[in-house]
Amino acid sequence: MKQIGTLFVGLLAGAMAGVIATLLLAPQSGEETRTQIREKGVELKDKAETTYADLQERLDSTAAELRFEMEKLSARVEEAIPERQEAVALE
Repeated sequence: MKQIGTLFVGLLAGAMAGVIATLLLAPQSGEETRTQIREKGVELKDKAETTYADLQERLDSTAAELRFEMEKLSARVEEAIPERQEAVALE
């Protein structure tokens, strides 16, 4: 989970650096550039929050599915143990 967070922060930082570099190299006034940087920053923040929320939802869903599958497997193992013990006792 920590690796995903690190990757996410890295991607966000890279995107932000690209936007800023593009805006700084564009032929326009400083005020226009600052306005565009602010707007892009808000856009990126919103996109990052949405992406993070989607990722968190998918991770939660996957974790719930895994818990369910583990519970089913555990129940099957618990059922099989007495059967195996009986089979071994008969041998």
